[in-house]
Amino acid sequence: MREIREIKIVEMDQYCEIAFHSYPSYKDFSDEGKKDFIREMLFMRKHDPDIQFWGMFEGKKLIAQMRLLTFKMNFLNKTIQVGGLGSLAVHLMYKRQGIAREMIDFCEEYFLDQKIPLVTLLPFSPPFYYNKGYGYGTKMNRYIVPTSVLPKYAGENTCDFATKKEISKLKKAHSEMLHQTHGMAEKMAYEWENNFADPENLFIKSVDQQGETDGYAIFKFKSTDADNYTKIQILVRELVYTNREVLSKLIGFFANQSDQAQTIEIKTYEEDFHYLFSNPLSCSENATEYGYFETNTQYIGNMYKIIDLPLMLKHVTHRRYNNQSVCFTLTLQEGSSEQVYNIVIKEGDIEIKRTKEPFDLSVALTLSDFSSIFVGATTFGKIYAAGRLECSDPNRIKSLDDAFSVERGPVCWSDY
Repeated sequence: MREIREIKIVEMDQYCEIAFHSYPSYKDFSDEGKKDFIREMLFMRKHDPDIQFWGMFEGKKLIAQMRLLTFKMNFLNKTIQVGGLGSLAVHLMYKRQGIAREMIDFCEEYFLDQKIPLVTLLPFSPPFYYNKGYGYGTKMNRYIVPTSVLPKYAGENTCDFATKKEISKLKKAHSEMLHQTHGMAEKMAYEWENNFADPENLFIKSVDQQGETDGYAIFKFKSTDADNYTKIQILVRELVYTNREVLSKLIGFFANQSDQAQTIEIKTYEEDFHYLFSNPLSCSENATEYGYFETNTQYIGNMYKIIDLPLMLKHVTHRRYNNQSVCFTLTLQEGSSEQVYNIVIKEGDIEIKRTKEPFDLSVALTLSDFSSIFVGATTFGKIYAAGRLECSDPNRIKSLDDAFSVERGPVCWSDY
């Protein structure tokens, strides 16, 4: 007999075994390494009550596990509650039995019971989750450039090292960026703890004229050549800023390290970040036809699923759909099932009409792609151009994009 229930503290050794076998990279398989991992999970259980550990049991044996998180996210300048799925894993001896799908179904029912209509996750296998209705979020850009191309800061250097004693000031700066950034979520306690627990991490803060911390960066030095100790790269783990002045100060600090570190790696969701550098070309020196050179590489990560559209619309009543007016019939496909909604947007107000007669304008697409559109990661027009959307009148797709487009796609740095 199998059941899904919360994992007890005394069962954390079983949790550790599955986690280590399912995510073996970067794990320390020594006895002490496993004890450290369990201590980290116990810290999470104690200090982050919004994270719960769930497992599928066969008798007393744990055969699958996941973490379910409830966190606060900025959705178009208003904080909403969002569900998170993390660390889903199945025991090696129980693979290929549909257990992962059962766990995901339980996850979605769990959040629906709490009236939370949006679930997000970081995928181990993006295609698997896409087929389960999760849409791709904003692409992340990874730059590796010479430190010599970073702009120096012309003003007074007000950056300084930060320590764990100043965590409240760092949290405040993070919160200020969160309130400015669509898609950004509050950090959990374990995320802060993990950053400070890494002995290689260095923290620098930017201080404004009133002495307040208005931004920070977390970074470490990384050797790039095992045979040459002078070859160093700066690896920026986190870059938090609220305006261009703060960004300039933090980047200026890294520019001053060019005598020690030859290159720097920065990850960002900003599409035009390459304009920051005097020379945007990547250290890879890769190029392709017609004189095009590599500046950065891109990655997909966060995925989103609207598990209840009517409830989602109630959660984001502050959204004004750019004050547009459009009526359309929306068909959302997930596997072999589909849901049909007649949607009316009138001068920014949205409602689902309880009528069976379809409107003149109708669109049909997967729930995955619609979830991406709704959170602002893409548009109806782009999904149509990719051949993944059917429309009764393609000339009117622009009216849908006029209503649903957002200035910037969701940005989320949470590691869950």
